[in-house]
Amino acid sequence: MGTLLLLSITVRLTGLGLTLWLLLRDRRLPLLFLAALTSLMAARQAIAFAQMDAPWLGGPWVAELPGLAVSFLILGVVLASMRLLREEGRQFSFWDNVSREAGFAFATVAPDQTLRRVSTNIHELLGYSPEALAGRTFHSLTAPGSPLRELPTPQEAPDLVRGLRRDAVLLSRDGQRIPVRIFLRHLGTPLYERRHYNLVIADRREEVQARQLQETIADLAREAEDIISNEGWGLVHIAERAAAALDVERFNVWWFSPDYQFLRCAENFERTAGHHTAGEVLDTAQAPAYVEALRSNRVLEVADTTSDPNLHELASTYLARHGVRALLDAPILLEGEVAGVVCFEHTGGRRAWSEAEVAFAGSIADLVALARTAGRHRKRAEQLAQQAYLDPLTGLLNWQHLQQRLQEEVERQETTRDPRLALLYIDIDQFRYVNDTLGHETGDHLLAEVAKELIAAQPTEALLGRVGGDEFVLAVPGLGEEAACGLGESIRDRLARFGFRVGKRDMTLSVSIGVAPLRDSSDTAGDLLARADLACNQAKEEGRDRISLYQPGEAAGQLMSKRLEMFHRLRSALNQDRFRLVYQPIRGLGGETGDFHEALLRMEEDGELLLPAEFLPTAERFSLMGEIDRWVVRHALARLARERRERPGLTFSINLSAGAFNDQQLCDEIRQEIERRKLDPSAVVFEITETVAIANMAAAKNMIWTLKEMGCRFSLDDFGSGFASFAYLRELPVDLVKIDGHFIRELSGSTLDRAIVRALVDIAHTLGKEVVAEFVENGQTLALLQEMGVHYGQGAYLGPPQADPAPVLRRPRPAAGEA
Repeated sequence: MGTLLLLSITVRLTGLGLTLWLLLRDRRLPLLFLAALTSLMAARQAIAFAQMDAPWLGGPWVAELPGLAVSFLILGVVLASMRLLREEGRQFSFWDNVSREAGFAFATVAPDQTLRRVSTNIHELLGYSPEALAGRTFHSLTAPGSPLRELPTPQEAPDLVRGLRRDAVLLSRDGQRIPVRIFLRHLGTPLYERRHYNLVIADRREEVQARQLQETIADLAREAEDIISNEGWGLVHIAERAAAALDVERFNVWWFSPDYQFLRCAENFERTAGHHTAGEVLDTAQAPAYVEALRSNRVLEVADTTSDPNLHELASTYLARHGVRALLDAPILLEGEVAGVVCFEHTGGRRAWSEAEVAFAGSIADLVALARTAGRHRKRAEQLAQQAYLDPLTGLLNWQHLQQRLQEEVERQETTRDPRLALLYIDIDQFRYVNDTLGHETGDHLLAEVAKELIAAQPTEALLGRVGGDEFVLAVPGLGEEAACGLGESIRDRLARFGFRVGKRDMTLSVSIGVAPLRDSSDTAGDLLARADLACNQAKEEGRDRISLYQPGEAAGQLMSKRLEMFHRLRSALNQDRFRLVYQPIRGLGGETGDFHEALLRMEEDGELLLPAEFLPTAERFSLMGEIDRWVVRHALARLARERRERPGLTFSINLSAGAFNDQQLCDEIRQEIERRKLDPSAVVFEITETVAIANMAAAKNMIWTLKEMGCRFSLDDFGSGFASFAYLRELPVDLVKIDGHFIRELSGSTLDRAIVRALVDIAHTLGKEVVAEFVENGQTLALLQEMGVHYGQGAYLGPPQADPAPVLRRPRPAAGEA
């Protein structure tokens, strides 16, 4: 009995001692309860032991067994609690040893949202020591306007037990706002009863900075036209935006002299004083190591100018004179040669540059290069910018935009009491003779002069555009047949009196005009155009220089032009399902692999496949593109669904016409088709051309966002065909950009094309877009594109279009001797 009693007392006293130790580590109600219970039992046992006459020889030992069992149970709970505290200690030991460079800190927060423990590297993040944070609330550390001010409770966020991710802004000790991402979890253990939070705090300053730098580049790109039109103001504007974005005290743009003998400063911005100066000159002979470093580095990144070997010649002169201690210098490339340098200069001591800052400096240099190159060709850039709406030769509405406006006018007429609309199709007689005998330059001059006369003759609310070649269309609301014919006669008479002189030779001009009025509410723009075209051909057959009114009873076979013949061939192909899709591989050029193809449209006729250029212009003219778009989407998605059963990684790129972006019904049909075939939407990439995107910016953005919400992706085709469109890349939520093949075809032989493509690739990378290069036709071009970081290539060298989408699995390599 004495031995058993002694064991019981020993166990209880041990439990009491461990409980007291636990209380010193962490005050918790369960531990207080255990301490009290253990103390009472130990005291009771001690009293019982003292009152016994012979504690080692006798007594009711069986009565001690329940108490001993309870003592062992309490001791077990206490030991489990100690184990939990040791685990917590190990956890904090891990986080305390995580370096600041990892970007994480760790904290435990009590139920009342006061900080219990924090890892030591919190000091590098917020400037507080762990002891200074003890007892402070989470709310007291958050900045005004932070997305997260209070930690949610499990009742507010049921997923808190599994873990949540939230963004917040914390305040450092010196008042700086620190963007962070917090991974929080409500820890559940028997000891703590899920009553405290574990927080992992990730520093987001570099991420936020990278996004802000990207936005600055995109904003400057959007202002490219203004920068090009006034190069002096443009450099000042770039300097102010770039210096503020990178938070440097000095920003410079230097240009090499043609003989590379000196560098001249075109723009120097002292940010602190707000001063802009220019004209400083540096002799390159005094800094050969620096010049060589510019030629061999994408960006010259220097954290400390006093110790960099590339700058030792400048350390005691230029750098000392201006107090520059760190710099980012990005060479400006024009036609593949270093033509200048963009300099970001920091005077506040040593500074380590982030990857985002280095990339930003390179992008600014590319923007300056593009602005200078485009400034030299501004007239061409303006023409490209207008091509989305206007015919570049005459300044009239181009055919695509005219057709859209005409359809809108036809639909508007349906809502009026007295719908009247007349279409005049105007064709210059014997215009080919002018081109053949006097040259195309004279012919273009004649077309421009005729356009001016038509502008002067058109009624106020009319639509006037050039169809192509020597043909014009004039649509006039509110005109019946008789009035429309009268207007046609006045135009014919005006042009007959138009004096056209070539050298010493006076020439006369005549036109044939077809008139087609709106007849009923079922008419479309295509119907009106077809009738007016028929009537114009009738006027030509009757001898030219006259007006012809469309008559429904006339024999269509005798009046059919080549365009109308193609219209019927297109209609027949639609009815007989004679369109075909062929598939051209798009191959990954870097680390990208996959099974990626573009679906290309063909029309089968007499066993041959016609290319789109042979029939799509007619389809656009006569409003058949909507039906063709539906055929392409329906058949491409059906083939994709079949192929993905065996090739789950297969992706198709599908082209959409300009009209598709104003067709909400087509958007709904695409959604239904994808859902019906149970396709992964990310396997579908829709292509939109740059010209269409600019012409229909609002409609394009609306449709792109609608389909992207489903999970589809978008590609911007012909990127770079107009510099003005460069500014729109930020506006369009596309995933890929296809560089215009005009720059790719001669890439291996043109330094200008290489410079432009490199700049376009860098800007696309900055905005997070993947890049596709089309018309890859040789190994030299492939090697250059791979070196530039282009993600994908497409062209005859990588694989021609074929009837079946062959697997694309391996990264292509240039043939031996070609790269």
